[in-house]
Amino acid sequence: MQDSTRVKELLEICFQGDAALWWNNKLDTVWQAGYLAMPGVEDICKALESQFPPPPAWAISMFNTTQYSVKDCCSR
Repeated sequence: MQDSTRVKELLEICFQGDAALWWNNKLDTVWQAGYLAMPGVEDICKALESQFPPPPAWAISMFNTTQYSVKDCCSR
């Protein structure tokens, strides 16, 4: 059995809190079926990322702590 198939089978119990409310109450059953029918889990991940973006404080923290070395610049 493929890993993505197993993940899709367990989605109902994997989602907790706001993600469970989104999946069960806010997302139409047609969308749910569409996400489950697509190969892989990339589309589900994209939907989750768009529904639950990182908090601004986390994004600013990541921005402030990101550093590049000269080697990174040379290797593009």
